[in-house]
Amino acid sequence: MLLHEREAAVDVRLRALLSMVQQDRGLTLPAPHIQYVTRVKYAGKAYYYRNTIVLSRDFLERNFEDMICNTVPHELAHLITFQLFPRAKPHGFTWQSIMADWFHLDPLRCHYYDTRFQTVDLSDLL
Repeated sequence: MLLHEREAAVDVRLRALLSMVQQDRGLTLPAPHIQYVTRVKYAGKAYYYRNTIVLSRDFLERNFEDMICNTVPHELAHLITFQLFPRAKPHGFTWQSIMADWFHLDPLRCHYYDTRFQTVDLSDLL
């Protein structure tokens, strides 16, 4: 699968999740911006105030199905949690409930992808 096809699959997954939230919960939420980075040790991050999800292209390439199934909803659940309850803990009860009850996924805090070959690009940290 080509890179642009993977990124398109991320967009499709996000739209499907947001549609599910709208249908099941009656909430219309703004679609997050998606950014892709390389050479980082995280699979994804949610930036609350920018309504942005940052995903690792490297991990997306190596762990495509798991990233689509778990990482994308994991990060979206962070944004939803923040939008509804800004003071909630990042992996607390509300986030866990969104993962389990809304998305029907295990609320896992961390991925278990192989990071041994990832090198950190310091410009991503600035």
